[in-house]
Amino acid sequence: MPNGTGSSGSSIPPDLIEAIASSTAVSVGEQPAILANLALANQIANTNLAQQNAISNQQAMFHLELTIVSKCVELIANISPASATASQQLEAFQKVMEMFSQLSKTAVNTAAPAATKSAAAQAEKSQTGAGASASRRPGKRPK
Repeated sequence: MPNGTGSSGSSIPPDLIEAIASSTAVSVGEQPAILANLALANQIANTNLAQQNAISNQQAMFHLELTIVSKCVELIANISPASATASQQLEAFQKVMEMFSQLSKTAVNTAAPAATKSAAAQAEKSQTGAGASASRRPGKRPK
């Protein structure tokens, strides 16, 4: 006697078959939400790494600036006011400090927008990928 499952001699109870079918349907229905959560977790991890990288670069620039300023202070303190080249040395150090100041401003201004654009592009990519999979329903084709 066929029981509607395609097998003629099956002894599987119909309640068990129905339970397996319903659990399969539930897991297939939850898949888009799970994928959306996975994409969000990936986006959060990427943003976190980008922020850690920016902080690391900022700390490295701070240490470099501190080293240069302390070396310049040491050299300026060692200049003898009685020497004939004292004013020339002070002017040279002032030019070096101005160049470093411009360099650090340029590095900060170019690094921050690049990190922000990268994080924004990653977020947009993750959101469009998650939105497409979450909007699809099982058994329906996207338009």
